[in-house]
Amino acid sequence: MRPTRISYNTDLTAFTRCLLECYKQEVEAMNKEIQNMSEIEKLCSLLAQYIVVPENVQVPENLMIAGGVGSGKTTLLKALFRTLSLDAEYDFTTRKKKEVGNLNLNRFISAKELIKLTQSIGEFPNLYVDYNYFLLIDDVGSEETFVKSYGTTIRVMEDIICMRADRGMRTIISTNYDKDALGRYYQSVRVADRLKDYALIEMNNQSYRGL
Repeated sequence: MRPTRISYNTDLTAFTRCLLECYKQEVEAMNKEIQNMSEIEKLCSLLAQYIVVPENVQVPENLMIAGGVGSGKTTLLKALFRTLSLDAEYDFTTRKKKEVGNLNLNRFISAKELIKLTQSIGEFPNLYVDYNYFLLIDDVGSEETFVKSYGTTIRVMEDIICMRADRGMRTIISTNYDKDALGRYYQSVRVADRLKDYALIEMNNQSYRGL
């Protein structure tokens, strides 16, 4: 862990409010309703506390959002991605756009999409590892663990998790597994070791969305 300011906005309440609004919009876009608003508010607050960090305060560099199918992990991750994108351009306290925006290097992608990308280009997707300050990866542990390309085995997610952790780059993943089970899924001591340092937000295996 190292001291660093993550968010351009420093108002925790304002960031939480924006994240919650983005979550609501994601749910509405699916023509669904939030079943447990108080629980979602708590989750958004926990997530915001990981992002909005005072200067010289240490926080884990990486984060795992874990929960069962339909618990809203993907929705929460998409809402965070939208909030981080807005974070670079808007002052959440005044709700006004900045005259000069900040650099925004964030990416949202599913683990399965990363595998498909690797298969299509025939090599490790360095663009995702090297250039995105925040990399949000959805549904980790649902994808194939490796890709074969011209006789070479590419362990996509294993290398992404390990390489970004070693470089101090922030990775946020969602998964149906707990830390131990995810390490076993990749059959990798490297992954299991890096996951120990991940912060954890659990979504309690219940669905927060209705029809």
